[in-house]
Amino acid sequence: MNPRMGEYVVIQVDPFASLESASLYDPEVIRACQAMGNKKYVACLTWALPSTSKYLSGTVCFVSQGFTAGNPDEDITPAMSLPILPNTYHPESREPLDPKEPLPWPDLYQQTQAVSKIRFRGMPADGTQSPHALSISERYELQLGQEVDECRREDLVQARQKAADCESATSSSCTALATSDAGWSVDETVCTDSVAGHGSLAEIVPVVEMSIDLESVDVVNDPWEFFEEVQFLERLVYEHKKRHRLAIEKAIKLDSELAERIILKHRASSLEKDNSLRFKQVVRSCRKKLHALASFNASESRKGLGLPVESPKGPLDGVHSCWL
Repeated sequence: MNPRMGEYVVIQVDPFASLESASLYDPEVIRACQAMGNKKYVACLTWALPSTSKYLSGTVCFVSQGFTAGNPDEDITPAMSLPILPNTYHPESREPLDPKEPLPWPDLYQQTQAVSKIRFRGMPADGTQSPHALSISERYELQLGQEVDECRREDLVQARQKAADCESATSSSCTALATSDAGWSVDETVCTDSVAGHGSLAEIVPVVEMSIDLESVDVVNDPWEFFEEVQFLERLVYEHKKRHRLAIEKAIKLDSELAERIILKHRASSLEKDNSLRFKQVVRSCRKKLHALASFNASESRKGLGLPVESPKGPLDGVHSCWL
């Protein structure tokens, strides 16, 4: 059946479904997906949207076993969590969440800022409900904890930015980091969506396999590893588009060189001596056809890859205008 909001579920990223068309024909993407070995994670389904499409949309908030290190890069601290009964310990003495039935592992915490949008397949409804779920009032407590920790996180971000501004103002040698030091160049940086889980990716809403059978999981994996898996998929998409963009540019260049060779061949032939109107019309027609073919190929390739459709440089732009 379709899990209901408030139920605890087990999810696992499906890399092939998440990448869709990019994974269907790119051998490098296929090999990378086959080698991933995606883990299973425990989370609370906090939101779900019914749909008649192939996938349902939802949001999950992840569970950890024991205190995690948080996500320092996103200003998320270990204390941004809520204990789940029977666990009651929290350094700030926060009230624990109380599921209808205890989850089958000890020492659990709801990570309030480990949140991700997901897509999952619908299943035939059979009336079964998971006993491991939060009531409406407990879901409200979770939402309140999320909002409080989001405000705390924003305060940390502002404090860090203010400290950086002060340091910049007092340092006469403050310079921007070179892109070579950063590892990736600016245009290669993977975009992230801070709203959807502080590290989940803007271009990919992952497709996950979902189950309400918590007993199928022996270990509660670190939820932050889920975001690393999604970021890895985003990197695959980036590299896939980069390879095909270069292939398109190479094809356009080859078309241009071929067209120029054809014209130069005609210039070297006996027809070059014929300055008649008919010859000029033939050359003009040849140019238009080759240019249209190159433009069509580039446009169709870009649309198929989801890239902006741009007018490529004409394959005959380098040919002298005296031939028209």
